[in-house]
Amino acid sequence: MNANHADGNGSEKRESLWEKFTKALLVAIFLPLLLILLPIVLLIGLLQFIWGVLLVTAIRICWAPHRKDTLVVYSNSPHWQHYFESVAIPSIGERCFVINWSERKSWPTVDLRVIGFRWFSRGYEFNPIVIVFKPFRWPRRFRFYKAMRDAKHNNYTTVRKVAADLSACLEQEVPPPLVHPQESA
Repeated sequence: MNANHADGNGSEKRESLWEKFTKALLVAIFLPLLLILLPIVLLIGLLQFIWGVLLVTAIRICWAPHRKDTLVVYSNSPHWQHYFESVAIPSIGERCFVINWSERKSWPTVDLRVIGFRWFSRGYEFNPIVIVFKPFRWPRRFRFYKAMRDAKHNNYTTVRKVAADLSACLEQEVPPPLVHPQESA
């Protein structure tokens, strides 16, 4: 008996033809679609990269005379407001711009701090965040959301690591929170 006709009626051969037909149909549909969409996706990626480079350049040029290279964004949340206002921001000092997420309705639309935050925070765990703009480097983001959430539950490992990484990047000490603000009261 022929291997293609295991049950003698040729069903495997018909399946094979059906499989070939569906594969050819998929190739006929998706290959042109891929050829159309791939350049568009690559162009969008290239334009986003160029916009990011231009934005970093504008930030560096505009902030350098003020000796600022850091953007701190936080909110009035009881879980981190005290830490940022009494520890992190004073530790970073005059080298940072600060914007408060809770006051975002009053933010100017065209402001490098706001545009830089919106572009480089990229939509997840964006509050609180510290973004450091070093010369000739892509901005470094230090996302404190998960770290502060863990600290709220008495797990300070993550927030200590984020603060240590930030300290190393800034080449100055930014102490982590020692005790959750509600526990010290």
